[in-house]
Amino acid sequence: MLPPIALACDEAYLMPLSVTLRSLTESNADHWPLTVYVLNDAVSNPGRVLAESAVPPGSCEFVWKSVSTKGFSRFATLPRISRMTFARFLLPTVLPEQVDDVLYLDTDVLVLQDLGGLPAARALGSPVAAVRDAIDTTLHKVGSKAVGVPKVRTYFNAGVLRIDLVVAPHGRVRTRLGIPCCQSNDAVR
Repeated sequence: MLPPIALACDEAYLMPLSVTLRSLTESNADHWPLTVYVLNDAVSNPGRVLAESAVPPGSCEFVWKSVSTKGFSRFATLPRISRMTFARFLLPTVLPEQVDDVLYLDTDVLVLQDLGGLPAARALGSPVAAVRDAIDTTLHKVGSKAVGVPKVRTYFNAGVLRIDLVVAPHGRVRTRLGIPCCQSNDAVR
């Protein structure tokens, strides 16, 4: 079974969002209707209609959640990346209490197969499940300083995250300054 899907978007990313939604629905027809939460920063009604029209009728139940990313203004992104990338950190506080498992997708993800087989983070014993980023192997060979990124044990791709909102030590993932805090060294697998 596929959990609710969450994405984050602003007006500038409506076309990639539409492509992600179309590929998601076409690859996951066995799970229709999909529950899709779109965290957004003032996406216009015509923009919402455009995104929703990208999917077959009856394939999705959309919930548009307006969020502010002003709390992340001190964090930097590359110029081409919207500050909405930080909205994923707001999921524990903006999704309904009854949502305890969510699949987060970046708006530039192309879904090519059924996602129903993705393991739940809880099954892995972590609040978050992600895949190792392709750059991880390169960084371990050439060193992170050569590429200009901080040294960490494992780099993961944050564009596809399976998040368990209740497995954290104190119930729903707790936040501090809008950023989830996980105490485990193995919080991301």
